[in-house]
Amino acid sequence: LKQNGDTIKLKGRPNKEIRRIYSEKKIDPNLREHLPVIRDEKGVIWGHMVGTAERVLPNEKSQKIIKKVMTSPNLERF
Repeated sequence: LKQNGDTIKLKGRPNKEIRRIYSEKKIDPNLREHLPVIRDEKGVIWGHMVGTAERVLPNEKSQKIIKKVMTSPNLERF
């Protein structure tokens, strides 16, 4: 889940706090604390209804690609 101050750099956009992205997308504040976020040692790499961080997107040098699959029935309503 999101932590206070979490930021993400989406492709073609400046680094931005996830809370601001949620606000821009008009995501209900009551849902925000329940939306999953994946991070590594450098920070957030993906957020539900946010996107994938530019630094982990596949490119011509990519050798391994992980496919994310949402399986939780609770996320279907988002």
